[in-house]
Amino acid sequence: TIVSCVGPGDVGMAALMDLPAELAVEDVAFMEYHCPHFALDVEPVEGLSVHDLRTVRRDAGTAYAGRLLNGFDLTVNRPAVSVFAVDPSGRPVGMAESRSELDEVPAGESWPFETNALLESADAWVAFPQGALSR
Repeated sequence: TIVSCVGPGDVGMAALMDLPAELAVEDVAFMEYHCPHFALDVEPVEGLSVHDLRTVRRDAGTAYAGRLLNGFDLTVNRPAVSVFAVDPSGRPVGMAESRSELDEVPAGESWPFETNALLESADAWVAFPQGALSR
């Protein structure tokens, strides 16, 4: 079994996409997230990575394009990439996504992607690849 984890010292980011419309993000002072501890006997593996990430100007704002590389020995289904635009302190200011429910990425190959556009602009970004392995 392969589990996606954030290792000690690594940074993880998440986006809440279903906040109520009446909630103004500017009024949120802090959020707290609790994650249950799983005692898994695991070994880190490398497999999915993002390459050639660049900004693309679109009428709706800034999108991100690049390639998701499958470094596994198996096909990856449902590839996706989440890109967080970050401010100079590393805090996310927006998230863009590209995902496919239909595409497959064979072992050793890559999937070209372009995200939706963000109104927020940033000088830096962090990308997180995702996918499901086939047996």
